[in-house]
Parts: sequence; C-alpha cells; structure tokens
Amino acid sequence: MWLTHLMVRGLFLSSIFMEVRMRTRQQQRDNEIDEMLKNFENTIYAPKVKTTTPRHIEILGGMVVAMFMSMLVTWVVINWLVGCGEITRTVDGLVIVGECVLMPWRN
Repeated sequence: MWLTHLMVRGLFLSSIFMEVRMRTRQQQRDNEIDEMLKNFENTIYAPKVKTTTPRHIEILGGMVVAMFMSMLVTWVVINWLVGCGEITRTVDGLVIVGECVLMPWRN
C-alpha cells in the first residue's frame, strides 16, 4: 500500500517538475519573441527591402542587347534603302557614290 502511495506521489511530483520545465521553455520562447518584436519598432512587419535578383539583371541585360541589335538592324536597312556606297557613273565619266545616313566618315 505504501509503495503505491509513493509511486503516485512520485508521478505527481515528476509531472509538476515537467510542467515547470515546460513553462520555463515557453517563457523563454515568449521572451525571444518579445525581443524580436521590439526590433521592429512597435510593428509586427519588417520594412520591405528592394533587392535585385539575378533574374532581374538577366532580363534587363537581354532588353539592352535587344535594343542595340534593333538599332543596328534599323541603321543597316535605312542605309541600304538610300543606296549607301552605291557607285553611279555618269555619261561624262564622273563617279557618284551614294550617301550614307549617320556615317560622317564617308563622303
């Protein structure tokens, strides 16, 4: 009889001890959360930080390359349409070279 009484008392005491340990862990977690919230200047949301990811940089680089390539193709087509560099000979033997657009080094 006294053995069961000691066992029950021991289980009761161990359950109280476990409950105290669980409470202290929970209090420690609560204190950590309170410290984190103090760092957010009385708000629960952190300020948003804009970051450029490698994907953004890749897209921007592709757009810049596409822009320069389209400018180059447009320039070549315009010079082809106006006859850039075409040689025309007149009846008296004069040679006329077609003028080029945006090419100051060619006369």
